[in-house]
Amino acid sequence: MSERIRVCIVSRKEEAPLLSRQAWLRGGAADVETRDFDSLSDVVGRFRGGPDLVVVHAPDVEVPQRLGELRALSDSVPVAVWSPEPTVRGAVNALRSGAIDYLSPTPTPSEIEELLRRARAHRLAGAKEEAGTDDPFQDLIGDSPVMRRLRREIDAVARHDATVLLQGETGTGKERVARLIHRLSARAPKPFVICNCSAVVASLAESELFGHEKGAFTGARKAKAGLFEAARGGTLFLDQVQELAIGLQPKLLRVLENREFTRLGSTRMQKADVRIIAAANRDLRDEVRDKRFREDLFYRLNTALLTIPPLRERREDLPLLVEHFLAYFSRHFAKPARVISREAMAWIMSHPWEGNVRELRNTVERAVAVSRRRVISKQELRVPGAARPAAAPTGELAPAELISLDELERRQIRRVLEMTGGNRERAAKALGLSRSTLYRRLSELGF
Repeated sequence: MSERIRVCIVSRKEEAPLLSRQAWLRGGAADVETRDFDSLSDVVGRFRGGPDLVVVHAPDVEVPQRLGELRALSDSVPVAVWSPEPTVRGAVNALRSGAIDYLSPTPTPSEIEELLRRARAHRLAGAKEEAGTDDPFQDLIGDSPVMRRLRREIDAVARHDATVLLQGETGTGKERVARLIHRLSARAPKPFVICNCSAVVASLAESELFGHEKGAFTGARKAKAGLFEAARGGTLFLDQVQELAIGLQPKLLRVLENREFTRLGSTRMQKADVRIIAAANRDLRDEVRDKRFREDLFYRLNTALLTIPPLRERREDLPLLVEHFLAYFSRHFAKPARVISREAMAWIMSHPWEGNVRELRNTVERAVAVSRRRVISKQELRVPGAARPAAAPTGELAPAELISLDELERRQIRRVLEMTGGNRERAAKALGLSRSTLYRRLSELGF
């Protein structure tokens, strides 16, 4: 019998989940606890060593904020969203915010069992990582010259406390590098907190970063700590920093220069005891030239610059990456170890990978999920085949039309959703995907 896991269900008292605690116990969870939103700070510490899974029961509109608060407490505990009124957009936003699954109001026993299986696999993977190699660079896969140079640069900047700027295309692994710098630094025992600057509403950005006092603005019914306080002693990762509101940039500059800040509505100065690591998927010098980013803030962030190479500049690393993702997703989907065919690997080596490592990871995950045999073929990588013989008004390919794999997949998912009347479970089944994988693809493809 599989070892049981510990689940913490976070719910408002007036909106208690409809599914009984017994359903979770039958699914294999132990020590199920329900907590109200005001006690989020107790969630991770409720169990010795932390829970194995946190389930947030909340309306879609509140999910990104709740997940952000939980991630500020712990970035290692998997979180699922349990929606009282599920929508496709809610599912997309939840998965973009880091949830591992999105449950309907009355999830089936098999859905609960699948979620618990994934949480159990997450725990086992964490235990293996703790007991495994001492190599801090084990997750930075690749042995190409550019990756060896990047490892040396990471090791060098991690040893001091200077601000770091990471530049690289979307999907190159900037967050992974930021986490590695934090883990190798003296601040490793303290929090690693993420702020996705592109996801922060401009009108609330100052409150998000610096916090606010009760009554500081309309709707501020109670005081709230900002991300600088949540990251105290640790690292604050400003992802997609080029999207930071232009009006907030001088305030961030003052904090970086003076190492002090105040909450909105307060006059009490607080120490900003954090290390800043910023990341951008566009060259900030171009942003400065186009007057979208302050030059003085750019120079302050650019104390130590690391450039994350795109996958096309390290093609010799592709076999290592594919092998790693095959092993990982074979375990994740509880399947016998998969291997790649020569034809499929040849296609992988020739593909442009404009989405970089993230695109490669998603492609391998999808192939492992749908594969029925040990050897994964080129067709299971969803490689576009021959052109269709005729065009159709539904948006199918015209004979001479050349489109990307993502666009082909986007059209197919849209057609299947239309055919199933928007029923996501039926659409996922028809596409040969799990429901959570379908939600993730909806998010990645921009639905």
